[in-house]
Amino acid sequence: MRPRVRPRLVALLVGSACLALIAWWWESQAAPSAEPPAFDAFAGAGHAQAGKPPGAPVALPLPARWPLLVLSSSGKDPFTGMSPSVQPPLPVPEGANAVVLPAFAPGAATAQVPAPEPVTPVAPPVSYRFVGTFVGPGALPRVYVASGDANHEIGPGTLLPDGYVVESIGPQAIRLRHPLLDGLAEIPVPPAAEAGR
Repeated sequence: MRPRVRPRLVALLVGSACLALIAWWWESQAAPSAEPPAFDAFAGAGHAQAGKPPGAPVALPLPARWPLLVLSSSGKDPFTGMSPSVQPPLPVPEGANAVVLPAFAPGAATAQVPAPEPVTPVAPPVSYRFVGTFVGPGALPRVYVASGDANHEIGPGTLLPDGYVVESIGPQAIRLRHPLLDGLAEIPVPPAAEAGR
């Protein structure tokens, strides 16, 4: 059994074959010239080449040696973008510690910048609040504090997420200490919670 070929595919194949034959025939009708085209050195100056119309393109001979290109150095580094401008040095108050920074360009004046003030670390604010106590089966009270939506069961020595450590749990307050900064803080215990103990 022979496979069936679609009529559109047959038409496309026959049409492309016809176009290929017409292109081959068209090329064979053009008379190839046996001699290479002659160059006219004066054609660029407005003189017409013999046998060609005045507006026809003219091929000029290449020079025997191209001139050398001399490149000058650029004033900036192309990989860093714009070069920074050198500004005059800032005035430094008398008696202040100053740090001397190297300038961007060689041979430029150095700039003096005042030394930064030392920053003393501060303990984070206490965001905990007392939630309540629970006395379990072993008669040991469990104390709960909350920070945002999170509840934490604490006891002496418990490390809280923001770095505070529970130092002691008293009847009026829970005492916290930040070990790195020696910051002390207290969480007040409401009077109703004291009576429940």
